[in-house]
Amino acid sequence: MEIKCGTIKGTYNKCCHEKELLFTQFSCEDKVKVPDAKPDVEEIVSVIVEPEIVSLRVINSPKGTSYEGQHLSGKKLSIEIKLKQKIMYISKSAVQSVHVVENECYKSTYIVIPYLIYGSKVEDLIKLKYLVPKIIVEGNFAEKIDDRTIFKNIILFIELKLYPIYVLCHSEDYNCNKSKLYIEYDDGTKKKEIAACDNCKILRPKWSPSGQKIGYICYDKYSSSLCITGISSRKVRKITDPYIFNAITSFSWGNNDNEIFFSAYLEGKKEIFYIDISTCQWKQLTYSKRGWKNFNVKISPNGNKVGYIKTMCDDSNLYIMNTHGLDTNKITSSGNVKYFDWQNDSTAVAYVSSKECGKGKQGNFCLGSMENGDEIYIIDISNLNKESIGISEEKLHIKNIRFSPDSRYIAFIGVRMGIENIYAYDLVKKIYIKIDNEFGVKIGDFAWNSESTQIYFSSNKLNYYNIYVFTICDETITQITNTSSNNIKLSYRPRII
Repeated sequence: MEIKCGTIKGTYNKCCHEKELLFTQFSCEDKVKVPDAKPDVEEIVSVIVEPEIVSLRVINSPKGTSYEGQHLSGKKLSIEIKLKQKIMYISKSAVQSVHVVENECYKSTYIVIPYLIYGSKVEDLIKLKYLVPKIIVEGNFAEKIDDRTIFKNIILFIELKLYPIYVLCHSEDYNCNKSKLYIEYDDGTKKKEIAACDNCKILRPKWSPSGQKIGYICYDKYSSSLCITGISSRKVRKITDPYIFNAITSFSWGNNDNEIFFSAYLEGKKEIFYIDISTCQWKQLTYSKRGWKNFNVKISPNGNKVGYIKTMCDDSNLYIMNTHGLDTNKITSSGNVKYFDWQNDSTAVAYVSSKECGKGKQGNFCLGSMENGDEIYIIDISNLNKESIGISEEKLHIKNIRFSPDSRYIAFIGVRMGIENIYAYDLVKKIYIKIDNEFGVKIGDFAWNSESTQIYFSSNKLNYYNIYVFTICDETITQITNTSSNNIKLSYRPRII
């Protein structure tokens, strides 16, 4: 195992995936006839082209990859262009006067576009002018064919420019039990308050699958409720009754904006529940004996499985069931599972364990025991084969764990001797990247960006909590907020293509 700390510019350039460019390039060939009222052509002087996009229309298309390798997402943007052209030429006359031939023509083209961008429909982004086409004349050519005919060729480049949109949401806690929920661009600008809570706290904000809503837990000293708010208004909707459900500690959006799975106490037992947001009808999914607790619920990325931790006293393991609460399987047996997260393809889970025992050639041994620190394991849920990533030798107490969206990295908070750092383990290069912090600095929360190139995290480095962004490829850290908050929890909007 190798830990990388310090500047290593150039080492990780291959892992910083460039954002996909949406563009097309094409040429417009045409033969232009000189009007009868104008003299014959002697020589072409110049060509002036003024392109104008007159129509944009999103059309449905087949999905798949063509034989030539072109990927079709199921959506195309049809573009209609009007070309205003002026061809200046010297006449074939004794005085060689200069004349201009003007004409207009229409051309059509298309760009293959993602089905969704940042969870939003492309049609909505175009309508709201977040996705704007830009047309550039890259070159033009004109040549005389005969005295009355000119050949013309225009090369056009059309790019769809994606302007910043709200992708980051975070809650800020203040003294006197006040909390506020904000959304902003990925650089911290355009900060917008969408919810506020007096005498309570806003916990665990999470974007919905479509990126149009944010769910969170509203908690006070007596009760807790699941709430939802839209990003375009401050209207808050409470979807659970605090007189029925007590101590809601975790929740996970389902496969769409109408499903939420959550853990809560009901009649003295902590169980997993499902609720239909549109009707507020709920269903209990787990039934345990008194004393057992089910919590930390997370839905698999494909929306088919529900993972959760089941614990009693000092025994805690990871379980997986389907979304109806059936076909439940115990995935781990260590008895010390603390956190877990799904791999992006839903075939494997990474989990943190403070103890993992087994039988080896040298007899009994324990990996990740308390004297060695916590360990992270990746387990294949189809055959339960697992392997460790070898972090236990660092003697870390690990808090939280998250796969990057491309499943290349595993990020987590590691604590040793009171110092909290964020680590990112590269599953390809088998090395760690660490954000070095000072003693006493706390990490409040963290989240990957949708391109798997940056980690957003909250820290009280300057006494108050603020949000910072850590870029993997060059290990730079940038502060993007300036608050007086006592704590910050954050979530990055999913990008679905």
